[in-house]
Amino acid sequence: MPLNTLTNILLNERIMKPTTTADNKDIKFLSTPQGLKIPVTVYGRNGDGVPLLMLHGLQSHSGWFTESASFIASLGIPVYAIDRYGSGLSKAPKGGFRSLKDSIEDIDIVARYASELHKKKMVHILGHCYGAMLAAAYACVHNYKIKSLILPTPAIFTKSDITPLDKLKIIWSKISGSDVMIPIPLSAEMMSDIDEYVSFIKNDALSLHDASSRFFFEVTWMRKFILKNSVNITAPVFMAFAGKDPICQNNKNKRFFDSLRSEKKELKVYNSARHILEFSCEKDNFFKDIAIWFDSFNRVLILVLTIFSVCV
Repeated sequence: MPLNTLTNILLNERIMKPTTTADNKDIKFLSTPQGLKIPVTVYGRNGDGVPLLMLHGLQSHSGWFTESASFIASLGIPVYAIDRYGSGLSKAPKGGFRSLKDSIEDIDIVARYASELHKKKMVHILGHCYGAMLAAAYACVHNYKIKSLILPTPAIFTKSDITPLDKLKIIWSKISGSDVMIPIPLSAEMMSDIDEYVSFIKNDALSLHDASSRFFFEVTWMRKFILKNSVNITAPVFMAFAGKDPICQNNKNKRFFDSLRSEKKELKVYNSARHILEFSCEKDNFFKDIAIWFDSFNRVLILVLTIFSVCV
């Protein structure tokens, strides 16, 4: 198919319908070496594109991102939306702890499963907010397995913070070896300024409101790990900011983006969005840019095939 025809189909038929639901969706539970189960919601399992792993944020779970997962699946890209340990459909204690090493291994289990099933050597990884930290940490270790990184509103650097008292609790829990639950300093109004989405978040029984003190300590360690090892990230990167984001420090995240060694990088800012791009009036623009990002990989393939056919 000629490049301009492919692009026109993508823009005119698919992007204009961002809420299209994939016609095949199921839930799998993949086993870890420790015998734990990783919940994975699969969208568009019959797609022939490079599969995409989706990682949710701190307070959220995979169910918050069904629209983007369905939309991406409608582009022919199988989507594997993972529920983090202690979140969403996970059977682990709510708000529970998983070390950085184990978290990276969990992602790799899903990556290996998806790449083997679809007979692809690599996967795309999309991480929202805290999920962007997990995606970046995974890329620091397994960059060679990543087709591209998509990082909407990344929490590499954030504005929101826990109280001094809760910080003392976290320090004491580390010293004493005990574990306590710490309130997550986020509200529904920080995520979106659209009443429908704010109401959804407030009434969502699966949302996290507290997390393990060990989890918060791990977040600090993870940020240091990413900054120290980001030199290993050379996969293509698409990063997206919400212009009115009360959670992420866009200026510092921009410097992080600029420091990455990836040859193919793109940064988009959605000025009217608050935090979750999917829960904003910028949703269609975000979906459009995501589709164009994936199309850019198809363009390279089509160009190579075209040159090859001309040479032959």
